[in-house]
Amino acid sequence: MLKSIIHSGLLLFFICEFVRHFLGKDYNVNLERRGKSENGLFPSNDKQEKRATKEFPPYSLVNQAFAVVVRKLLDGYICALNSLSQSMKLRRSVQCKKDFVPTNHWEGTLTSAVPSEMTIMEVYLHTKELRSHIEALGSICISRTFYGALSMNGLSLNSLLEFHDFPRGAGLLSY
Repeated sequence: MLKSIIHSGLLLFFICEFVRHFLGKDYNVNLERRGKSENGLFPSNDKQEKRATKEFPPYSLVNQAFAVVVRKLLDGYICALNSLSQSMKLRRSVQCKKDFVPTNHWEGTLTSAVPSEMTIMEVYLHTKELRSHIEALGSICISRTFYGALSMNGLSLNSLLEFHDFPRGAGLLSY
């Protein structure tokens, strides 16, 4: 039960990294010196100046559009997780036939540190469908070799997540 929740959490993390990669948020910034002198005896005056150039990976607008759609799906999943505590309290109040007690808006969300009354069993049962959606999205976005290693052997420190196997451009349309 706990292993399934952790597996879904890892998939969610790697899907977020996938989105970050294809939206160009992890580009490399290289510093190049301008005005290099061909003769080492007479250095150029521009030697102190530096210019930052950005190198973007070779993916297309199709990949970026796909990443935007995946990000929108992830936003919906995270909103569903944030409402988990409130839906459990509503279910409990209906089952116990007692009045619904309003709770703090931030209590029991992903961004809060407030302890909640949720049990692992409730989290497992209430997130079953959501975990299956994350699993399906992970099987699309993450390379098959990495996904297979994650599902069978767990994640080792030597595992590297690379998105170079993911189809680019028009290849994504027939994927």
